[in-house]
Amino acid sequence: SCSADGVEIGGGLEELPEHLAHQVRVYNEQMKEQAQTYRKQLAEMQDVISARRAEVRQLLTQLPVGDDPEAPFYWMEADWLQSWAQDVTPPSCIDTTSLVCAHGNADPAHVARMKRVSTTAWRQLSELYPPKGPP
Repeated sequence: SCSADGVEIGGGLEELPEHLAHQVRVYNEQMKEQAQTYRKQLAEMQDVISARRAEVRQLLTQLPVGDDPEAPFYWMEADWLQSWAQDVTPPSCIDTTSLVCAHGNADPAHVARMKRVSTTAWRQLSELYPPKGPP
């Protein structure tokens, strides 16, 4: 038979010996509980995903530096930004260590892996994901 919770085993329980009918009822209850747990976890995960999408959308509007060549900005690793924007679970911290030279400045040899971001975006991201390495 079918129920609102999904497929239920035991269309003809009255035809089974009592010990088997009892076992089928136990399995049905376990399946209902597992389905309920799954639906709860699914709803929680959907809430997490919705919150992440909202966070990403809001911060993406802050990323561009603008057209002013004198506007202040920060360098970030492009792969980190991509991972941050696409993954449900964001990276734990901003890691810029691979972008700097021995003097602690942006390494021109790695410019292809860098992305300029606005100071507003940097502040927001660095509050959420404390930086590892120089800004």
